Amino acid sequence: MVARKYALWDGKAAPKAPRPECPARVRPFVEHLRKVNLTARAAAHADLFEACAVLACHPSRADQAYSETVIKCFQQATGKRAQLFRPGVSDFSFDEAWLGGLVAACLDEDDDSFRFMLCSRVARQHQRNFAFLIRSVSEKFALN
Repeated sequence: MVARKYALWDGKAAPKAPRPECPARVRPFVEHLRKVNLTARAAAHADLFEACAVLACHPSRADQAYSETVIKCFQQATGKRAQLFRPGVSDFSFDEAWLGGLVAACLDEDDDSFRFMLCSRVARQHQRNFAFLIRSVSEKFALN
């Protein structure tokens, strides 16, 4: 008989995963995305390439348009729908913390962290366009 090197399940509850954290300075951005999500989820999803092309031609568009595009194109970029909580909730979903981390990396000009976070979840063919959206949103957010 071979001795096992790992402990067997003892019937106790499995440890819970740590709650996602969001950098404090981008929490207003996440709250803004939550509000935008309430209106954007009823709208049709947009194609990431076409949406970026339209926004690139009209850079004076409001931050609302960029934020809506992030929400509408999230599923195409990552392969799953964004989980955003209702405005005012103190907890953060993994998606909210990830988006907040991307914006924080842009504001810090931390390109290595930005690329790592982007490549960890966004399909290769969508990375350039989604990076454009996040960088544009972070520029608008930094001005506020």
